[in-house]
Amino acid sequence: MAEINGTTNADFLYGDDNNQNLLMNGDFEDWGNDSSDQWGLFQDHQVAGWYTPGSMKIELQQGDFGGTPTNSSSNTVLELDSTGNTWVQQDVDVSSLTSSGDASLSLSFDYANRYKGDNHSTSQFEVKVMDSDGNVLYSKYFDNTQSNESYHNFEVDFSVPAGTTGVTLRFEGKGQSDSYGALIDNVSLTNNANGSLNDKINGFEGNDYIDGGQGNDTLYGGEGNDTIKGGEGDDTIYGNKGFGVGERELMVNGGFELTYGDNVSNQWGLFHDHQVTGWYTPGTNKIELQQGTFGGTPQNDVTNTVLELDSHTNTWVQQDVNVSGLSADGDVVLDLSFDYANRYRGTDTATSQFEVKVFDSAGKVLYSKYFDNTQANDHYEQFSTEVVLPQGVDYVTIRFEAEGRSDSYGALIDNVSLKQKVNVEDDNDTIYGGAGNDTIYGEHGDDEIHGGDGDDTIYGGNEASKTFDLEHIDGATVYNLQGEDTVTISVSNFTHSAAYNNSIGYYVIDENGNIVRAAVIADNVKNVSDLSVDIDVSGGVSFGMFLIPDGDRKGFDVGSVNLNLSGTASSITQGTASSVVYVSNAAENGDGKDHEKVDGDTSKWEDLWNLGDNDFNDTTFTITVEQQKLYSDNDTIYGGNGNDFIHSGGGDDVVYGDAGDDNINGGKGDDILYGGDGNDTILGGQGNDTIYGGNGDDILRGASGSDKLYGGAGNDYLEAGYDDDYILDGGAGLDLYVGSEGNDTMYFDQEDFSDLNFLKEKGTIYIGDRGFDKLIADGDVNVDLTGKSYGLTSGPKPIAQVEAVIGDEGNQTVTANAFAINAQSDPFQAESLTDPGDWDGFVAYLGAGDDTFNLEAVGWTYDADAVPTAELSADMIAFMGLTNTQVGELDAYVFEHSSGETITIWTDAEQVTQDGNALFDGGNIF
Repeated sequence: MAEINGTTNADFLYGDDNNQNLLMNGDFEDWGNDSSDQWGLFQDHQVAGWYTPGSMKIELQQGDFGGTPTNSSSNTVLELDSTGNTWVQQDVDVSSLTSSGDASLSLSFDYANRYKGDNHSTSQFEVKVMDSDGNVLYSKYFDNTQSNESYHNFEVDFSVPAGTTGVTLRFEGKGQSDSYGALIDNVSLTNNANGSLNDKINGFEGNDYIDGGQGNDTLYGGEGNDTIKGGEGDDTIYGNKGFGVGERELMVNGGFELTYGDNVSNQWGLFHDHQVTGWYTPGTNKIELQQGTFGGTPQNDVTNTVLELDSHTNTWVQQDVNVSGLSADGDVVLDLSFDYANRYRGTDTATSQFEVKVFDSAGKVLYSKYFDNTQANDHYEQFSTEVVLPQGVDYVTIRFEAEGRSDSYGALIDNVSLKQKVNVEDDNDTIYGGAGNDTIYGEHGDDEIHGGDGDDTIYGGNEASKTFDLEHIDGATVYNLQGEDTVTISVSNFTHSAAYNNSIGYYVIDENGNIVRAAVIADNVKNVSDLSVDIDVSGGVSFGMFLIPDGDRKGFDVGSVNLNLSGTASSITQGTASSVVYVSNAAENGDGKDHEKVDGDTSKWEDLWNLGDNDFNDTTFTITVEQQKLYSDNDTIYGGNGNDFIHSGGGDDVVYGDAGDDNINGGKGDDILYGGDGNDTILGGQGNDTIYGGNGDDILRGASGSDKLYGGAGNDYLEAGYDDDYILDGGAGLDLYVGSEGNDTMYFDQEDFSDLNFLKEKGTIYIGDRGFDKLIADGDVNVDLTGKSYGLTSGPKPIAQVEAVIGDEGNQTVTANAFAINAQSDPFQAESLTDPGDWDGFVAYLGAGDDTFNLEAVGWTYDADAVPTAELSADMIAFMGLTNTQVGELDAYVFEHSSGETITIWTDAEQVTQDGNALFDGGNIF
């Protein structure tokens, strides 16, 4: 398998391309001003990716020097004899390449001879590739006595055994140690995948173009607005990084598990740099790793490897990290985290101090922290922090420095992680699965996904959120908002040095400086120890805090207030309570003074006019403000040809199943789902969905939310689900309607009742279920809830639990059964999963035309003088869509059974009959 990694920039990445360099800084171009001949000697951390296992420095050159070939001043090369013969090497993680078998790697580099005067034979060198146990996988000695007029290229393929986790590539100076040595450039180590077409491509950050080509590929778009094409084969495609909203790990072997341990017993060892993948020491000390528990250490499992910083003496252990492109457009924030523990030496509990540093390749420290590390040795502590990466920095070094007594008892380090903070703002991908049975994960962002040919599995992704810590520092008087999403104010650690019972609150400001809303959150700060409240910031761009001096005694309570900062005396009112009020902005206070001081996250207030005693200790408290910002995940998904499984996830999605028997789940959000051709199964999920089955015998389920279901051509099954479903319309074909919770709207189709065998087989084909359900009847139709006019003489009634039929122009006939109305009719259901009770009524508003309503009611008696026993509520009328005039056209017909039960029929039909016999003729009641 070829593994191809992009950078943090906008990359063009193609599968079937095995030329991905596994090395960091293989051309040594991280150094140099590209303008003049220069050379320098550098510590390991100053040469990204490369290090020396001893105390020698690394020499880099730009341009021409005595005895060297011609070289541009913009090109950097390595010399292997700095102040003496030098070994220069780099560790490479190959665990993913050897997980399923041997890997074949290709090594390539340019080299040249450097003369020392007339001595043309002082630049011998050897190249070696070793595994983490020191086994030499490849080596070659170079006599390097050719002419110094030019560079020569060398290439070789070698094999890495299955299960190898890391290799070290080393260049060793072998000539006379006289500061004249071999020159090395353009070092490349690539995966020679032996013709495999199954690629793994990581786009990482940036707006990438990725094409998997042939083979069964695994493609990761990473952050950014990517275009991803799976090509031929059964591909797995992730729009982001393959684990939803998360961060990319930048470290190698941060858990120290790649290179050491048998996972069966307590053991420790001292290791050379090349034996610990990713990590090295800048001096001659070895690196100590442990598995299990030893004297003075916390309990540790024998399967877990940790680093100790005092091997036989205090040690620095570090790793170079490639962050190229992350900060190309500006500063970015990285998340650094690790676990650490104290190791006792007998009764000495303070011998494990250490420091962590992050610095760039020029040695500039970006972050440092000293750890006293004297806590109990019965556990590991977790530490995390943010590190600001300045714009343009391509490489950083993470270093752990032992600072305690150099006595072989030192700090223990584990699970080191450096990640870029996740970006969820710009991740709107376009993904093409291509031919084959693909699995596609759009993940967060508004994605466009095309499954293409084949039986694809597609997941749209979910909405993302991000929490911002809002601060008001550097003289700012308000907190700037990140949109209009939820803001949480948390206050605690109150102190009081005033007689007043002060009140505090907040006010929201729009883009024009107007106050949108204001509210008291604590009416007497002396009665509050801590408080957390979510505030409404809609319509605002910022918000500030205010203080009401002695607000509690003045009658202010928690809740909304009217705040006026426009006059000569800033004021606040709530009902009959009124007071002067103070805010942070001096210009908005009546006395022209700033009444708040901010010290970190501590807010200090002066509650007297004109600053009074100016002590700013009248009310103080710790305040933290967080805002959770939501990011949409509104995907557009095309299944393409084939029997696809599509789960669109969160957000308001549009899904096209296209040809094939598709299974579609809308997930959360207000979705529009199209089944297309084929026998599709579609579930709307949560939200107010619109579902179109298309051609074929489809199964449509609305689930929760107020949904619209359109079956289209074919024999469809439509199930309403919870809440009010506005439309169930089967379209052409013999369809089944199943209502559920809520008040459902079903469209009557005479074709559904045209096949007697279908009716006998299916029984009830329209079921309203709980709630006040209606049938829409268009044109000249016969709506027979009993089924007798359709030929049914026994068995279930074809239409059940429907409370109303709404017609239009046309001659409609409606037949209902009195016993069914009495047993099944419900009033309007205001809330799902609650029993709406009994109603005992039926409505047939049939509009213009010559309409007939017939009640099948053997044993029931019409009472012309009775008042209606089932009244029409405003909710029912609104749900049926009737105007006041239309309601006035409805007459009430009350029928009573010998048992005492009554039902009321509301209808505007021109003919009303009971068991086929007219109740009136020309206005005369029979």
